[in-house]
Amino acid sequence: MASVSYLHSPSSFQNHYETVRDRLVLQARQHGDREVYVFISPDGERVAISAEELNARSLALARSLVKLGVRKGDVVAACLPNDLDCLISIFGVICAGAIIANIMVHQKDGRDVKETLKKLGAKVLVLNPGEGEIILKSCMNLISEVSDAGKVTSDVPSLQYLISTHHAENLSLPLLGNFIDQNNEDVQLPYLDAEDTIAFFPTSGSTGESKYVPQSHHTAMLLGQQLKEAIGYEDGDCIYNERRMSWIGGFPYSYLHDGVKTVTKTLAFSNMVQHCEVIYEVMIREQCNVGGLQPATIVGLIDIAKAEDTPRLQLKNVHTGSLPIAAVCMDAIGLFTKAVTNTYGSSECGFCSSIHVCNKADFINHCAGTPHSGVEIKVIDDSCKVLPRGQVGSIYIRSPSLFLHYYGDPEKTRAVLDIQHWFDTDDIGYVTSDGKLVVNGRKSEIILQAGNYIVPSTLEAFIKNHPDVLDVIVVSIPDDTIFVIACACVLPKPGRTLTAKDIDDFYKDNYVTPVIEAYSTEGPQLIEIVTDYPRTYTGKPNKRELQRIMRQKHGR
Repeated sequence: MASVSYLHSPSSFQNHYETVRDRLVLQARQHGDREVYVFISPDGERVAISAEELNARSLALARSLVKLGVRKGDVVAACLPNDLDCLISIFGVICAGAIIANIMVHQKDGRDVKETLKKLGAKVLVLNPGEGEIILKSCMNLISEVSDAGKVTSDVPSLQYLISTHHAENLSLPLLGNFIDQNNEDVQLPYLDAEDTIAFFPTSGSTGESKYVPQSHHTAMLLGQQLKEAIGYEDGDCIYNERRMSWIGGFPYSYLHDGVKTVTKTLAFSNMVQHCEVIYEVMIREQCNVGGLQPATIVGLIDIAKAEDTPRLQLKNVHTGSLPIAAVCMDAIGLFTKAVTNTYGSSECGFCSSIHVCNKADFINHCAGTPHSGVEIKVIDDSCKVLPRGQVGSIYIRSPSLFLHYYGDPEKTRAVLDIQHWFDTDDIGYVTSDGKLVVNGRKSEIILQAGNYIVPSTLEAFIKNHPDVLDVIVVSIPDDTIFVIACACVLPKPGRTLTAKDIDDFYKDNYVTPVIEAYSTEGPQLIEIVTDYPRTYTGKPNKRELQRIMRQKHGR
């Protein structure tokens, strides 16, 4: 079996067959008044909550929602920033037996949120009005009437209630804080089973429309164990996590599993310079010893840590993932962290594999390591034959935490999940001779330029070696002559100046065939220097939107 591209790690842990409500009570009993979550806003405001407070407020909100009329299995949509209101709403909704679905508003006329609420069958919408009440105004385009009690008449048939986190200028809306402060001790919360659905997690949406993945109490416990296995954290650690709680990468699994303290940001910082500087300072001030960071943030922190007058930051581990990881991220080792962990996974299959790197020389670009407990990985060709190790093919996953279906989308479910419950990740990669998974990128993103196959992540990894490059994304643009061309959208490091010629010269001066081996002997035909990327709600670059912008700019 060692010669084929199949990997499996036997299960080595005891499942926590418990509910989220059970775990909240347990953590409150074990950690009491100790701070367990800290939220930092761009203006420096710090908001913290203890384990006891989190449990009490979550249960209070749950009882108020039940009193309002929320029943087990109802969907509560939350349009909230990454703040304390969001955390309490997540746990409060789940404790009430309802299903939390975090959503985002992108269109001012509210068309996108209207379709999302219809698809989810949401009964309640909890929102933060947003700066200048832009979020509330967008949502009011689909609500014709709302009472002081929050009862609505809406274009969404299922929607019955609207709750706000803040006062609105011309509307009298029930406030989330009042629901949390109400004394409803006499309200009986419903029985919860470990298999009940607790959330609909949106997929990243980086290459198209988000789908929704149901998750149960039990799956959340499994993912907590997988995350602990990936990071290797211990009791008493403090984790800085820049990912949003509304996404699988930022959901409070570690708190539910072990009561680990988490520090996170509430809103996006104004620019990448502030983003990296604040995160660096916050991790020192809050005494974080583990960082859950995006690849671009790691590169930015490397630049800060190299400055002679920079205060010393020393983490025991930086945990990253969600995107193919280039070796440049490993420069953080010995500079401000002892190790970097790259984890591979998705909303559909959880945290599947990881590699713990203590020496940059040991890391292969895009290596995702070995499977977590109970996870199976195989790499197959177009005929579904398992390939020999070293050959590139399609990556399939089977896992105890694997999703059962996309909510309300049986056709898309059948397209990616076979009858043996193997999940087609849409990623391509290979298994090394010593049994590690290497993820090259998505099948749907491969660019056929002038008859040559270009894997964007491979080209991106090469350009990231330029000392002034913070991040790069390669997208395809139609071309009348060679079908499509590769466009490299380059984000410079803060304070650095780059031109397209700088990148082109770097490519020509440093490119040799083995760098991208069998794919292409051609570099990007277009190079664009950008100030930032359009983002999804998770903070990941929105490749589909970036591609649209580039195609529009070049008249394609």
